[in-house]
Amino acid sequence: MKIFIEKNYELLSSKAVLRFKKILESKKVKNIAFPTGNTPKLFYRKLVELYKKGKIDFSKISGFLIDEYYPMKKDSKDSFNYYISNNFFALVNLKEKYSLNGSNLDFISECRSYKELIEKKGGLDMAILGIGENGHIGFNEPGSELNSRVRLVELKNTTLDLNRAKYEAGPIPRYALTMGIYEIFRAKRIMLLASGKSKSERVWDFLNGPISRDLPVSVLRLHPDIEVIIDKEAAVLIEDKIMNLIN
Repeated sequence: MKIFIEKNYELLSSKAVLRFKKILESKKVKNIAFPTGNTPKLFYRKLVELYKKGKIDFSKISGFLIDEYYPMKKDSKDSFNYYISNNFFALVNLKEKYSLNGSNLDFISECRSYKELIEKKGGLDMAILGIGENGHIGFNEPGSELNSRVRLVELKNTTLDLNRAKYEAGPIPRYALTMGIYEIFRAKRIMLLASGKSKSERVWDFLNGPISRDLPVSVLRLHPDIEVIIDKEAAVLIEDKIMNLIN
């Protein structure tokens, strides 16, 4: 595991872009899972800027969106499809773009098709992830089986409460479709991003706590090729512990 602690969110995003660009230039990745949320927004903005300057090429890359609310219309401004399209997918020259369809009433078929698509494409070469404040990855909430596959999940109240403020169209959906921990962990590379003091406890637990269904992100400690990029606020508990040991 490689851990990078950057001074602030801006530098975290720049570091993530530099690491990602280096991996892309190695030509060893083609299928990449992308997240939504606040943390990767500046990362995406910087990637788009590089693309417009002709300094990065996505023409050999297939992008896979990790999760989606359910039920959810693709063109809804609250959908993750809308988020990823407007922040990244539609702004660069990705070879292929894939996402879960939250408007498919047959969610069992939708999940099965997405799982089979990932398998048909040869699996994920890389997954870029954030950490939920309750330790979820994708929408794999606490209690998720570590071998879970693409599926419908019920969101925890903690997740709903945090996301409600960003939701525009009435009551926020209580369910979501998500890649499972199995699909995420099987990615050949993982890049994990965390920003802000609100993520500091989960970062500490991820690095030092037990590997448990109660903290889905914890399983990533077992991954053979993972980079963790965090800012100083997300790392505050790590630095406090180190200072206590020194003193």
